[in-house]
Amino acid sequence: DSCWADQTAFIARGDLYDEFVVKPSTRSIEMEMENLLATDEATRADMAVAMRKLETEISERMLAEEKLRESEQRYRAIFEGAVEGILIARLDTLRFAYANPAVCNMFGYTQDEMAELEVNDIHPSDAVTSISDEFKEQSESVKQIAA
Repeated sequence: DSCWADQTAFIARGDLYDEFVVKPSTRSIEMEMENLLATDEATRADMAVAMRKLETEISERMLAEEKLRESEQRYRAIFEGAVEGILIARLDTLRFAYANPAVCNMFGYTQDEMAELEVNDIHPSDAVTSISDEFKEQSESVKQIAA
């Protein structure tokens, strides 16, 4: 799917990190340039500035994508290689989104089978509400996971 990224935080402005919001979109660089040209108000200087900005954005996006890939690889290596069981569940459905090999071995399921399960499938029914509340508090940073 085609996407468009809007930068919402900038290290250069003093933010702690660069942040981008990426959403599906029909916008494209070509369309943005075409819109600028169509206004008949674009001067050579405007076009030069737009092209320079475009080059910078492309370079920054490529760098951000590379850093994201590296981060995902590190996360995956930690997640997959952990000897502790790690489950990630969706708050809205309480269905497991991810299960590392260690937790699959603990419960005797494959990762595909774990993805079909929900929190209440592996916990007693009287504990599901408190577990759901715990997940919610952790996701809202109200409570941290005890080490």
